[in-house]
Amino acid sequence: MTNSIEETNQAFFHPASYRDPAGRLVNFGDRLLRIVNVEGTENALLFLNASSLAQFRAAGSLVSTRIFGGDAFTDSSLTALQRGISERNESEPLVLEHERLQFVSYPYEWSPEMLAAAGDLTLDLAESLLNEGLGLKDATPFNIVYKGPQPVFVDALSVERRDDLDPIWLPMAEFERTFIYPLLARKYCGLSLAKCFGWGRDGLEPEQMSALAGPIRRWLPPFLGSATLPTLLNGSAGKKGEALYTPIRSKTGSEAKFILQRTFRRLRRALHAATPAPDRNSPWIGYQSEDCHYSEPDHRAKHGFVSRVLRELQPPTVLDLGANEGEYSLLAAELGARVVAVDKDDAVSGRLWTQAKRQSAWILPLTIDLAAPSPSTGWQNLECLSFPTRAGEQFECVMALAFVHHLAISTCLPLESIVAGLAQMTKRWLILELIDTADPKYRQILRGRRQPSIGEGTAVEDIIRRHFRIMQSLPICGGNRRLYALRRNS
Repeated sequence: MTNSIEETNQAFFHPASYRDPAGRLVNFGDRLLRIVNVEGTENALLFLNASSLAQFRAAGSLVSTRIFGGDAFTDSSLTALQRGISERNESEPLVLEHERLQFVSYPYEWSPEMLAAAGDLTLDLAESLLNEGLGLKDATPFNIVYKGPQPVFVDALSVERRDDLDPIWLPMAEFERTFIYPLLARKYCGLSLAKCFGWGRDGLEPEQMSALAGPIRRWLPPFLGSATLPTLLNGSAGKKGEALYTPIRSKTGSEAKFILQRTFRRLRRALHAATPAPDRNSPWIGYQSEDCHYSEPDHRAKHGFVSRVLRELQPPTVLDLGANEGEYSLLAAELGARVVAVDKDDAVSGRLWTQAKRQSAWILPLTIDLAAPSPSTGWQNLECLSFPTRAGEQFECVMALAFVHHLAISTCLPLESIVAGLAQMTKRWLILELIDTADPKYRQILRGRRQPSIGEGTAVEDIIRRHFRIMQSLPICGGNRRLYALRRNS
């Protein structure tokens, strides 16, 4: 592939990259570049060269980044790339190239365990940078992208040189709003991370957190110190005028460093205390292993069918819809696929993330209600793209095992619409399980709901053939369920 932007005609500013005036992300064919102007060059070089970050780079916790040679560009290409970065266009900006991560997810799609792990990584970085006289100027989970089960810090312009006598970590309030408060709201108020960040990408304010805690609990730990007192202090802040924001200076650099270290320890304790314990009361824990789903022979037949198809197809990427605790996600990862596993319950997503991390399996578990998936948000709805937009034709294989009937019953979507949606997500293959209306589990889920239009018998396969070619199929559970291996029509 040529390095000339003029020849490829594929270079354009990433629509979500505009918040940091020091640089912009650029899509350059299949490569991801960051064009850094003069204000951001020092910070970018600190990110690349800081010795304290070597351990994170070796562990894969920092996005892989290298300097992209400016001599690969023509003058006109440089001019086009610089446009919109700043009023001070430089003739030779610093150009970085980042690795492209397989799938971008957002904090409101993570389980609480994943948000806490991203918070730990943020604090780890901030603490390590202290020893080099450096610091993080941002503390938002949107600076973290998951690569399988591993959180990866991606903001190359967030590292800065700090004032040795400054004992205040300015992003502390941002860390509390975007990490600690959402976890507290999930743990004590049952509020999902999607709802917490649905109020804004900046998380929850102390006033919101205090209100969520209620009139009694707000006066008790952990809300008293973390939300209620800050709310009261914020209320009186206006009376103090500008004097409230006078910079605080330590007498020595070691004193400032000591205070910052205590701040990070306090934030870490608060982060861990706010993280909910694994939810063993979730109705979806153990759901796939219930006796009413499959007999032992039927379970072996299903597992064998999926295993055989995956071995034959060898898909490099798999999207597992309705993954539950991830039996088939783990199978696909074991066979070499990079897997994104989606379920609407954060308890099973969190359990799968813990297992994938323990086994070093390339699985990214996401908590998404596919009946109402993550929408596009941010400025002009371009900053964070919807899940269907990100997933569209990004996966060689999609698995929808014992999932379609849940979606059909909960939303009354016709089977034609569901199959068409699945066809938009896969590049090639679909492993599908459909259950008949006579299946006991179908009848159980249907109680109190209107029966959806999912078709029967040959009518179902007529719908499938509008979008897919049937390669293999297998009846199980006395014919009440059928497994399909499908290839998308061109």
